[in-house]
Amino acid sequence: MTEILISVAEISIEKTPPIIATSETVISATDTIMSRPHIIIDISEAVICIVDMIISATERPISGAGMIISAIDTSFFGAEISIAAAEKTSGGVCSR
Repeated sequence: MTEILISVAEISIEKTPPIIATSETVISATDTIMSRPHIIIDISEAVICIVDMIISATERPISGAGMIISAIDTSFFGAEISIAAAEKTSGGVCSR
């Protein structure tokens, strides 16, 4: 079950626009400049939404276990996002 969640989340992240990292800013493929924490928060929320939808669709609970999801675009840079999965049950709602 955990392997399936990580696999789907990684596919989702790889489809995001490439990100160029500098020491102060992050520049997306659309040439919008954002500060580094904002872009990471957006990716984390997207991954959490995907995980919530998968849990809802499979109707299985996941007890408190941690998982690490890597978002790597080899042409620019790689970042790791660590998400602690709190105990969730079926029917979870993705809120943004």
